[in-house]
Amino acid sequence: MRGSAYASVRRRNRTGGGRPPAERGEPSAGAAEPAVSARGAVRAATLIHMASQIITLVGVLLGAVTSFFATTLAERAKFRQAMATRWDERTLDSYVEYVSCVKETARFAGRVLDVRERGEDPSEALLEMEAAEARRSVLFEGFVLLAENTASQAASTVNERLWDLLRCARRPQDTPDADRELLGPALIDALNDLHKAARTDLAIGTSRTGRRR
Repeated sequence: MRGSAYASVRRRNRTGGGRPPAERGEPSAGAAEPAVSARGAVRAATLIHMASQIITLVGVLLGAVTSFFATTLAERAKFRQAMATRWDERTLDSYVEYVSCVKETARFAGRVLDVRERGEDPSEALLEMEAAEARRSVLFEGFVLLAENTASQAASTVNERLWDLLRCARRPQDTPDADRELLGPALIDALNDLHKAARTDLAIGTSRTGRRR
C-alpha cells in the first residue's frame, strides 16, 4: 500500500501533478504565436529597408548615367559647331585668296596688252603675269578641297575665262578684236557667279542648321 502511494506521487511530479503549463512555467501554444509574428515583422521590415536602399541606389545610377549622356551630347554638339566654324573660316580665307589672285592675274594680263599696244617689250609684264597665274593655280587646288561642288564648278569657269584672257595676252594676234573686248566682261560674270556660289557654300545670310561638311 505504501509502495503504491509513492509511485502515484512520482507520476504526478513527472506530469506536473495535473497543473496547467502556465503554472508549471512552460510556454503554452498561445504564447508562441506572438513570437512568430514578431519575427515575421522584423523580417518584413528588413526586406523593406533593403528594397528602399536598392531603389535609392538605382536612382543614383540612373541619374549619373543620364547626366553623363547629356554632358556627352552637349560636348559633341559644341565640338561639331566649333569644327563647322573652323572649316567655314578656312573656306572663306581660301575663297578670298583665290579671287584676289585671279583679279591680280587679270590685271597683269591687261598690263601685258597695254605694253604691247605701246610697242614696248612685254617680257617683264609677262613674267609677273605668269607668276601670278602660278599662285592662282596653287590657291585653286586648296579652294576646291574646301568648297562645295557648286562653288568649285563656278571657280573652274573663272579659270577658263581667265585663261582666255591670258592666251590673248600671250598671243594677241590669235584673238580677234571683237572677241578681245568680251574677255573682261566674261571674266567678271564668272566671278559674280562664284560670289553667289560661295555665299551659298558659306551659308551667308541663311540659317546654318543642317549644314554639313
